[in-house]
Amino acid sequence: MELLEQKIESLRKSFPNGNIPIISEDIRFWMVRSKKGFFYDEFVHNGYIAVGWNCITKDTDMGSESIDAYIKESHPDVIQYTKVKNKCDFIMNRMKQNDIIVLPNRGMREITIALVGEYYEDKSKTIEDENLFDIKIKNNPNSLVDIECPYIKRRKISVLRKVDANMINYHLYQTLRNYNGVDDIDERADLILGLLYNAFIYNDILHISLEVNQSKDIPLSHISGLLYGTSRYFDETINRKEVTAKINVSSEGTIDIAITKALETISAYGPVAIITLIAIIVLGYMATKIDIPKLIKDLICIPTGIRQEKIKEKLAEVELEMKKEELKEKQLKNRENESPVNVDAFVVQLLSETGEPLQINIDKLSKESINALSYIEKNNEREGMSEK
Repeated sequence: MELLEQKIESLRKSFPNGNIPIISEDIRFWMVRSKKGFFYDEFVHNGYIAVGWNCITKDTDMGSESIDAYIKESHPDVIQYTKVKNKCDFIMNRMKQNDIIVLPNRGMREITIALVGEYYEDKSKTIEDENLFDIKIKNNPNSLVDIECPYIKRRKISVLRKVDANMINYHLYQTLRNYNGVDDIDERADLILGLLYNAFIYNDILHISLEVNQSKDIPLSHISGLLYGTSRYFDETINRKEVTAKINVSSEGTIDIAITKALETISAYGPVAIITLIAIIVLGYMATKIDIPKLIKDLICIPTGIRQEKIKEKLAEVELEMKKEELKEKQLKNRENESPVNVDAFVVQLLSETGEPLQINIDKLSKESINALSYIEKNNEREGMSEK
């Protein structure tokens, strides 16, 4: 029971107030490198990021005709002046408080996801400090032990989560291998959010992110059973045409189930249907031994205003139709008289039996990280906390 209570508590923590978070479309997503990983630990431990080219600060006139010559004089090795100015502009102006950044470590063995804070400058750093560092990293990188970051332009960050490279989606991994020091990676927003949330709504698509932690080879029956069980679960409550799935599992990885027209779906059925599905999957075999409706009632506070009567009626219709369908399938396979199959129990059994061996991780974030993320959620916005 102790393990069951731990899992229930993790689920409760994942969905504060029983809500599925709606992520603001104004949030931007960035990748920031740490000079070949040399400053990765410093950035993460000290809660900041920094960008070079110390000749440029907030006081620099970026529109000046002499800016390129000034960059060349201060940093002789620079060739692409426009790229330098863009990178500086990213951290000084285009990044905003509460954006999300991803920092890869050296060798891309790990990434850190963090929330962007305010911009500031460390005036104790100089152009000479940076140029001396560049000479050392070029000629004798092994001498760079315990060296402090020499960059002036900085932003505070709040670390949300560290993620092992094995858990990263292939497409996000390829994006993060990009050589650029600073880049916007908005096109990978859903993949990044999936590493933070078990379920979320972004651009009116509801994502359920099932993070598989099974490191051994995964039997095909477990994956197919989970997908089939999920399909059966959503057969009547949600239009099947609106549900898609992306799988990135080799062995550890994520299964992303996406549902379009998310706000319409949640309005009609409430978050309880989604949270119930996740609860059944992550509780494993234990889900077959407890009262699921009672569990969900205890797990979350169902917000007022949800059309509970419609949910109740719809689920009753689904149960009846699924029983008919299951009985028909049984009769086709076996002509002997058999009692009708309890399809509700069948779906719960299937999802729990296939979900448990996958070791789905739901405890992704600390309480502090969950509180920090509330500033990017529409249904938990707080005034005065953003530069936007």
